[in-house]
Amino acid sequence: MDFIDFYHDPEQTIMGSIENAPPFLVGHRAMTDKELEGLSLREFADPNSRQFPIASRAETWRSIAYFNHQAQTLVAKQALLSPESAAEREKTRQLLAKAAQLWDLDDDEVVKLSEHVNLGLHTAEAEEVTPGPGITFNGQFVPVTGTTAPDTAADFLQHAPKMDRGVCRDTAGALLKAAESVGAELPLETKHELQVRAGEGTCTAGEAATILFKAVPHIPHKAEIHDTLSRLRTALDLTPPSRVLKKASVDRIAALLQKAGDHFVVPHVAESLEALRTITPAVLMSGVGAVRDTVKLPGGIRASKAKITSNASYLSTWLANTHKAEAHKPDDIVTELQKLTPVDLLPLREHIGG
Repeated sequence: MDFIDFYHDPEQTIMGSIENAPPFLVGHRAMTDKELEGLSLREFADPNSRQFPIASRAETWRSIAYFNHQAQTLVAKQALLSPESAAEREKTRQLLAKAAQLWDLDDDEVVKLSEHVNLGLHTAEAEEVTPGPGITFNGQFVPVTGTTAPDTAADFLQHAPKMDRGVCRDTAGALLKAAESVGAELPLETKHELQVRAGEGTCTAGEAATILFKAVPHIPHKAEIHDTLSRLRTALDLTPPSRVLKKASVDRIAALLQKAGDHFVVPHVAESLEALRTITPAVLMSGVGAVRDTVKLPGGIRASKAKITSNASYLSTWLANTHKAEAHKPDDIVTELQKLTPVDLLPLREHIGG
């Protein structure tokens, strides 16, 4: 099923079935063919087919209404679609959602758009579909590609706080695996948050002790789990607070804390479970990358290899003019910089990242 917008609906049959149009649409004049052709690709939610214009508040609302109407029809028919088609439709939905925020739209049609989050594949009973990497989200399969992974992750994280914790954990883990399998580059912060949701991180003994210190008083003394958590808290108090706990230890603490939250009124359990995962693989890799990028210069100055490499031409010329030093390659430039005094290096702070 191919989606169409207002300008590809000759009889405006879809528009006739859309109710509750806002006042600002009533007096809105449809664009001429010339005006439509004059829009840039960035002014369409579906730039590939130049459909669903988002160049104004009224055009964005009408595009959203058209998308919603056809999405509802798709769900009703349980249409069979390829992973590629589902991915493209999800990309259009996400651009419409961003445009709604830009134009400050928040009515029923915008709410309905969020209900179609990751409108994915519908598997027909008579046919078997083998989709590519993806996740099951809101009861529907969502394909994950190298292009769509960041936006899919952002959508999931937006809904994650309202999801069942177990479902949320499993979905986050599946999304990470799917993104990795297609070679998708997720922003560091997004990857970290997904790993927190998936329960892949750990924390220090001090952080864990603080979390248990706040939770234990809310558990009845006669409860068996109270004694277990109390003993854990005592053991953590005897551990150097900066020591990073093994993931298996944190998993045990998290399981007990979640069990306590399921049976007793323990405040802020969800936040506590997240706090137990402050040190994720993404954070650790970021730290390793930062260390590898660091160059130590005289006077305790720390520079960036990446910054020096990007400014190699300038630094090479500067060294030749001020210190008669021949250095063109980044490693050679670093060697020459390490021969200078902290005062000599002051004018270069902007170019070396120090």
